Amino acid sequence: MPTTIHRAEDWEVEWRLEEKNPSTGQLEPLDADTPVSAWLSATDKGDPITPESVVTLARRTLELRTDARTLWFAVLAAADVTAALAGIVTGGTAYEVVSVDGELKSNALIVAD
Repeated sequence: MPTTIHRAEDWEVEWRLEEKNPSTGQLEPLDADTPVSAWLSATDKGDPITPESVVTLARRTLELRTDARTLWFAVLAAADVTAALAGIVTGGTAYEVVSVDGELKSNALIVAD
């Protein structure tokens, strides 16, 4: 079920990102030097709606979470969310797209006021 994104609120992008170790086949935390970015798109794995909707993600470290080493996040300011979603009707779908070293992943979002 898609998550709801509100036009006039900050949007926190948060993804659990791992990569497979080619030697062991085990999933491991994504290397901190890997370029990770995210944006809001009108289509699944599409281009950014606006240049301001593109953010760079950073690794999140939380001592209370055992998977903290694999969480990546960024915050998109409310003004940028509002601008990016201006052309999408309330109840319509937008996409949160994440690029991990050029590989795209996405989640559908339901747009709300």
